Amino acid sequence: MLRRWLRTRRARRRLRLGLIVVGIVSIFIVATWNVGESATDIAPSQPVHAQASRMTPAVWASTTVATPAPTITDNTSAALPLRTGPLGARLAAIASAMQGHLYGPLANQYDAHDVVLQSALHYWKSTCHNPDGSFCDEAKSGSLQCVEFVTGVFAAVGDPLPVSGIGQANQFWQLYQRRAGWQEIPAGGMPQPGDIVTWSEDPDPLNPTQEVYGHLALVVAVQAPVGLRDGSIKIAQANAPGSLYPGSGHTGNFYLLQWHGPAYLKVHRADKHPPEALVSWPRFHVQGFIRQLDQ
Repeated sequence: MLRRWLRTRRARRRLRLGLIVVGIVSIFIVATWNVGESATDIAPSQPVHAQASRMTPAVWASTTVATPAPTITDNTSAALPLRTGPLGARLAAIASAMQGHLYGPLANQYDAHDVVLQSALHYWKSTCHNPDGSFCDEAKSGSLQCVEFVTGVFAAVGDPLPVSGIGQANQFWQLYQRRAGWQEIPAGGMPQPGDIVTWSEDPDPLNPTQEVYGHLALVVAVQAPVGLRDGSIKIAQANAPGSLYPGSGHTGNFYLLQWHGPAYLKVHRADKHPPEALVSWPRFHVQGFIRQLDQ
């Protein structure tokens, strides 16, 4: 009788230990599965906001990287009817809207049926076309150039640039010097929304004989520097990488120019390589801002 009781007691103890082990293993499995599920939920990368990323441009004039067209749902509500108010504000609003409908790593791709771009597309069709009526390469989706973007914005606002004032990007600064109705503000001066930004470009040291073109963009927002704290200039553009979503083909990938104020420049003027007031891409130097005066 005593032996039977002992055997029954040992069996019950083994059963309890077995149940405890099974319970612990089950908890571990469930916890591991939940962690894995949470990691999967977090995995898709979110846009990374960054100011003035120093990104080396690709071969700007020939890049045709294909990016799937995004689904745009606000076409009908953003048809760019802005024809009243200060000119600079209108230019900035339309440039921002158009930037929001360009995509690809260099913001040079678009949907030809996009309502927001129709005014610019109509203008490009009349000014930059092949003998068969198709768009010239500079205006085509996949190779849209910075100059075409800027001219398209002015056309969309109902104020097309003068034909004699359109050239290569690195010619604009000279073209608008002492032009009636226009003002030039050198780099480091105070820009305003709607100003054209012009860049010069140094030759590529790896290919010094290759022609350089500079760059153009439009100012859409300004944050002035304060003391040693940098400011920034938000620009809309085509055929150049943005810094709002670095390395992305996302629509609305604006670029933020880093703006060193006078106090910062004074502190660093004795450096071996003193900084420029406005920082963007290697080999590119902001010449200044071109502003059309309100009539």
